Amino acid sequence: MREAMKMGAGTLFEVTPSELAERLRAGTAIAIDVREPAEQARGTVAGAQLVPLSRFDLAAVEALRDGDTLPIFYCHSGGRTMNLATQLLGRGWIEVVHLNGGLLAWVAEGLPTEPPTAS
Repeated sequence: MREAMKMGAGTLFEVTPSELAERLRAGTAIAIDVREPAEQARGTVAGAQLVPLSRFDLAAVEALRDGDTLPIFYCHSGGRTMNLATQLLGRGWIEVVHLNGGLLAWVAEGLPTEPPTAS
């Protein structure tokens, strides 16, 4: 995990697809897909929770957390999660983590999706 941006007291971190996959296997992270339903239907990170950005509900994200489980946000390529991170940091979040390169990077590394994303 690397620091990508500081904003006030908060920090945006980025993880690589392989780092996210390892954290998911270890049970220390939860993947949060912020893409829209039509995009999600084409494939998501295996086991991801779906919280579309257009209907983003911070309470729903907080409810998904289980103790020390870290929410890691992703979209198609990373742009929307960068914007979301800026908003969350502006609202007082201390730490926001997103998947660098989004689902595109995940698929490029050959990691599993549900339903499978065509190559």
